[in-house]
Amino acid sequence: MRKILLLLGLVLASPACLSDADCREDCQCQQRGLCGAAGNTCKATKDEHCRASQTCKLWGNCVAREGKCVAGADEDCRASSACKSSGRCRVNGGRCGR
Repeated sequence: MRKILLLLGLVLASPACLSDADCREDCQCQQRGLCGAAGNTCKATKDEHCRASQTCKLWGNCVAREGKCVAGADEDCRASSACKSSGRCRVNGGRCGR
């Protein structure tokens, strides 16, 4: 009986599996491009998610790589607020830098 209760507790305590729809509804989708489900977390799974996000507009992080939005092209950096406000207009190690 104790083993059954332990297993039941583990099942109930496990996080629910997320779907892409769950991730798209989360604010992290619009803000950081984390719009695709990957296991039990939301990650950047498509460039289009990143391009539509605030992180692209503000920081030039418009390309999905390894679950995150990163800077992938100088053009994205040049179009960002970071370029206009602080001269961070070139890709440097996945970020917009000087």
